Amino acid sequence: MRQLFDDYADRFDHALVDKLDYRAPQLLADALARTIERRGGLAVMDVGCGTGLAAPLLKPYAARLDGVDLSPAMVARAAERGLYDELVVGELVSVLRDRAEAYDLVVAADVLVYLGDLEPVMRAARAALKPGGAFAFTVERTGDAETYLLGPKQRYAHAADYVAGTAALAGFAVALLEEAVPRRDGGHDVPGLVVVLRA
Repeated sequence: MRQLFDDYADRFDHALVDKLDYRAPQLLADALARTIERRGGLAVMDVGCGTGLAAPLLKPYAARLDGVDLSPAMVARAAERGLYDELVVGELVSVLRDRAEAYDLVVAADVLVYLGDLEPVMRAARAALKPGGAFAFTVERTGDAETYLLGPKQRYAHAADYVAGTAALAGFAVALLEEAVPRRDGGHDVPGLVVVLRA
């Protein structure tokens, strides 16, 4: 996975925004505008930050904006934006677990599609959040499985009830869970969900 995204880093933004009509960061920004009362002054973690496409939309919420990604090349591109206070190369679950109650907001735009079982990341995000903090993310949506399904492009799609149930087990309340289209593929909308959870 790391090698794949290292190789992809230089053309990542063009491929997502121009070819796939990538909307996940904007979907999350719209969801946060409806669910987060406080703008500015927050400690924010962008997990799976990639090249930092979400950073301009997260910065207005942040007194501190951190990012983590598995790919060193992606992190290097994110650093070029000059918007992050700290960038870390690492695996998101372990990084979140190591930062207990460090954040008011954890965001994952189009990241959880690479994870089937969401329980570890839910628990890690919950541990990294201060009381009352929020975990906001997008996933691709399936109606063909009760939990999750690995698609032909090696991306997982998750059932809405599974997302809500896993969130509850981790100690979250659902603030927002809506159907959305995070991107297009082959000229077709990819069904998804935009989610905001409260710790």
